Amino acid sequence: MAEVSEWCTDTQQQQKLSLHSRKRRRSLEETHSRKSPAVSLTWSTPQVLEGERSSSSGGSGSAANATQALMQMWTNPMQPPIQGCLPSLEDLACGNTTGLRPQAITKAQLDTARPLHQVSKQFVPLVCGRIVAIMDQHAAAERVRLEQLQQEVIAEDGYPKQGDSVRLRPAQLLQLSPAELQMLQHHRAHLEAWGWQFAHPDLCCATGALITHAAAVLGTPLNFTELQSFLQQLRQTDGVARVPQAVHRLLVSRACHSAIRFGDVLSADQCEQLVQALRKTVSWHCCAHGRPTIMPLVDMAHLQSLLQMRP
Repeated sequence: MAEVSEWCTDTQQQQKLSLHSRKRRRSLEETHSRKSPAVSLTWSTPQVLEGERSSSSGGSGSAANATQALMQMWTNPMQPPIQGCLPSLEDLACGNTTGLRPQAITKAQLDTARPLHQVSKQFVPLVCGRIVAIMDQHAAAERVRLEQLQQEVIAEDGYPKQGDSVRLRPAQLLQLSPAELQMLQHHRAHLEAWGWQFAHPDLCCATGALITHAAAVLGTPLNFTELQSFLQQLRQTDGVARVPQAVHRLLVSRACHSAIRFGDVLSADQCEQLVQALRKTVSWHCCAHGRPTIMPLVDMAHLQSLLQMRP
């Protein structure tokens, strides 16, 4: 009997300790809940969730659809819903968050462009149908001038229209590598078409060429370094190259220096003439250095529709 009495006493003490522990844990939970109130989450149409949950067991595709539907129905209590549509990644990359600014001007839009008055002695606004654009007067004039010079110097087949040269007194010996000398012998007619001339068909020696005349473009002679550069260009292109890179650089420089500059005042007639000349060019979209000639500013039809949507 004494053992039973002791066992009952121990059992009662354990029950008291367990009850005290549960009360203590409940008190701590209530204290924590008062300090950090739970954020209420709002879910819409719980019946649909049950359907999505049951259908998600069909496979990974169904699970992905269920997750997507779940996220669409969840209302974030910390952020109000965004009204309207979000811009695309392409629009964000172009800084075009509303679709008001087109990415580029087409050739058809340029053909209908109507110039307005010059702005800040630098730019000419254009009305291209429903698009308002801005034209860089120096870049546009440089493109026009470059293609005019190209037509003046270079024929349609890529060879010069006239191989001008400057006589060297005395003739100069140009040291060449065996590979360069081989290219010179193989493409001698091509070099002479641009104006370079040599002492005789044997080229004097096996290590160099005796040059009697240097090629000249628009009155500017090309030096020996530019001749060697053209030989390397011929070797790299298997003789396909027609125009030396030095000629292209010279034409670009001449076009830049002879084009309309920032600060030049243009009349309405001069603005119209510049637009007409730009229309006739092949690479009308950029200047000789690659800078854009025209940039779109706003789509007026889109702007008008947005203004009509305003409350």
